[in-house]
Amino acid sequence: MATPLESRRIVIAGASSLLGVELKSLLEESRFAASDFRLVDEETVAGILTEAGGEPAVIQPVEEDSFNKAWLVFFAGSPAFSKRNIELARRSGARIVDLSGEFVGQAEAQIWLPKFDGLASSAFRLDASVFAIPSAPAEIIARLRVALRSLKLSALTAVAFQPVSSSAGKAGIEELEAQSGQLLSFQSLGKQVFDAQVAFTMLDRFGVASNQSLQSSLGILRREVRSCLRNETPSRHCNYCTLLSITERQSLRARCSIGRPIRPKSQKHARRPASASLPMTRLPATSARQEKRHSSFPLRKPIPPPQARGGSGRRQTICVCRRQTR
Repeated sequence: MATPLESRRIVIAGASSLLGVELKSLLEESRFAASDFRLVDEETVAGILTEAGGEPAVIQPVEEDSFNKAWLVFFAGSPAFSKRNIELARRSGARIVDLSGEFVGQAEAQIWLPKFDGLASSAFRLDASVFAIPSAPAEIIARLRVALRSLKLSALTAVAFQPVSSSAGKAGIEELEAQSGQLLSFQSLGKQVFDAQVAFTMLDRFGVASNQSLQSSLGILRREVRSCLRNETPSRHCNYCTLLSITERQSLRARCSIGRPIRPKSQKHARRPASASLPMTRLPATSARQEKRHSSFPLRKPIPPPQARGGSGRRQTICVCRRQTR
């Protein structure tokens, strides 16, 4: 007999992070609202008073029994925090959902992308103990690769714009706000978190004294894409880059080169299955307009290179409109 939801324990590891706070809020609004929530995090933030399931709750440090009797364990903190505590979570026998990117690419981890396995010709393992949720940029890249498979994709270049909140959480946002005020008042900048100016600019790396690393984020993005496309033949040229952005949401700009020409008569037909097969795994929309906007993203009209416009060339380029995601 199935265990009632009321007696199922859900552990959120990394509960004080912005992702952990949003995850808890979403779970409390779902059918899991009556579950037993346990909030754990780093020792430096332990003791913070919050609420879970409508009741007061205190974020606890991770101890030997933190994951006991857990049904689901969500890792929503830093990759390093997830790595340190994965063994304790495994001992509980719970299903583990990784939102930190630490376990992407490992043999035991199953990528969770609804309606994607059939497109990518991969089998979904229901018996997996760890489920990894790829980031929005990785999902867009993977779905784009699959959608353009029939057009002989030869190269793909993607630039992911990572918000400050994803890089350093609340501390990063506070430093961004402080730097914005300091620049406008011609004061010296505080750089305790990033060791660089992050206000009114975009960066591809932080200062040498920063504990944050965009290169680590880039490595996770690459692993996520490879894991999503394990059974796909890799394109000869695939380049990914991550930049720090001051936007509140992640966004992506991608450019693809295809080896198969798209003729004017078949262009409309070729674009239709591409956008139809790029459904996004987003939060529920509140209106029909939002549902349409969140369910897929548009592709711009293919642009042939100068030598191909006269009919002699074959490679064409498709630009993906810059897309902001939750």
